[in-house]
Amino acid sequence: MLQSMTAFASAAKRADWGSATWEVRSVNHRYLDVHFRLPEGLHEAEFSWRKTINRWIQRGKVDCQLTFVPDASFVPTLHVNKELTSQLVDCVAQVHSQNEGISPKISALSLLKWPGVITIHPQDLSKLIPEFTTLLEKALDDFVMMRQREGTEIADILLCKLNDIFDIVHKARSNVALSFEKQKQKLMSRLEALGSFEKDRVAQEMVIFASKWDVAEELDRLQCHYEEVKNCLATKEPTGRRLDFLMQEMNREANTLASKSQDATLSKLAVDLKVIIEQMREQVQNVE
Repeated sequence: MLQSMTAFASAAKRADWGSATWEVRSVNHRYLDVHFRLPEGLHEAEFSWRKTINRWIQRGKVDCQLTFVPDASFVPTLHVNKELTSQLVDCVAQVHSQNEGISPKISALSLLKWPGVITIHPQDLSKLIPEFTTLLEKALDDFVMMRQREGTEIADILLCKLNDIFDIVHKARSNVALSFEKQKQKLMSRLEALGSFEKDRVAQEMVIFASKWDVAEELDRLQCHYEEVKNCLATKEPTGRRLDFLMQEMNREANTLASKSQDATLSKLAVDLKVIIEQMREQVQNVE
C-alpha cells in the first residue's frame, strides 16, 4: 500500500498534571528528517521519541511539536539570590558616594533583571514522559492513517495513468509496422519514377533504414517498466524511490522513441507518453 509523505495529525489530553497536545506534520523529502519542538525539561525524551517515529515512518520531513500547559503543581519555582542582591545594593550605594551626580535610586525590578539574581528551578517532568509517549503514538496512528488514505488516492491516479501508457504502447506497436510499410511503398514509388535501379541495393538500404527506425526495443522496455510499476503499486513496502527511478527510465525510453520517430503519428504518441510520465513523476515525488 502506498503512503503519501504529506500529512497532519494531532492528539490532546487533559489530566491532573495539566494539558498536553502533540502536533505532527510532514512534507515530502528525500529521506527521513525529524525535528522536535519540546518544552524545557523534556529534551531527554527526544531520542526515544525519535526511535518511536522511525518505527512508523520511513521518509519525509516530519515536524513534531509538544505543547504542555502544566498544572500549578508543575509550575517552575523561582528563588532570589539574596546575597547577590545585597551586594548589588551596596555597589549602587558605593557608586553614589563616589559620584554625587548619580541618583542612588534603583527599583526592585531592575535588581531582578540582573543575571543570577533569579534562579529558576523547573519541576521534574520525567515522570510524565510515559504519558506523552502514549499521546504521541495516538497522534502517529492518525498521522499514518491520513498518509495511507492519500497514498491510496495517489495509487489510483498512477494506475489510471499507467493504463494510458499501456494504450499508447499498444498503439505505437500497431503504428510501427504500418508506417514502415508506407515508407517502403513511398520510396519504391520514387525509385520507379527515376527509372532503373538495383533491387538488391535498395533492399540493403531498406534494412539499414528499418534498423535505425526500429523502436521495438524501446516499446519492450516500456512494457517491462509498466509491469514493474504495477508490482510496486501492489507491494506493502515503501516504494517511492523505486517508482521515481522507474519514472526516469520510462522518460528516457520515451525520449528515444521520439528521436527515432519518422512518422507524425508516432511522434504524437511519444509526446503524449512524455506528458503522462511527467504527470506520474509529479505524483511519485510525494510517495514514501
